[in-house]
Amino acid sequence: VQTKETIYTQEDDSVTTVLAWSPAQSGTPGRIAFAGTNDDIRVIQVDTATEVCSITQYGWKTALQWSPDGSQIAVGNLRRVSVYDVAYQSLVHTADGPNATVKDLSWNPSQRRLVGFCEEGKLHLWNTDTWQYCASFASHSRAPYAVAWSPDNTQMVSTSRHGRIIFKGTADSK
Repeated sequence: VQTKETIYTQEDDSVTTVLAWSPAQSGTPGRIAFAGTNDDIRVIQVDTATEVCSITQYGWKTALQWSPDGSQIAVGNLRRVSVYDVAYQSLVHTADGPNATVKDLSWNPSQRRLVGFCEEGKLHLWNTDTWQYCASFASHSRAPYAVAWSPDNTQMVSTSRHGRIIFKGTADSK
């Protein structure tokens, strides 16, 4: 695939709202997952510009994140996170907990946690081994933009419309 080459074009009036690269793995071609206003989550193999799979999830998708091993995709929408197995194109789990739209997701590989940053300004944390809801942290009073894990995977950092960047440790969120 060349720079500025179109690798996929929507055939309907839907809008792509979220996308993410799959984690780099030796010997595996790069993949991009994307979703939006239609009822599909699509995965494209970048080197051949071919569709690997299409998973149906109804409603507007607002966040998307690959699992660290590239086998699953977490997709946020209104008040939940759905996790899909890419190879089997099947639902693994629906993680409930938030009371607002999930705006961003970040998967922590070393602690096996997934954090969702929701429209009400809270960070919601799940254990990805059991899918147990671990904790909720009130972090922001304005619309959220992004959440990410620290390099040592012990803290989350988030930001929102008011411009503050907030750190939150996870030591007590078993």
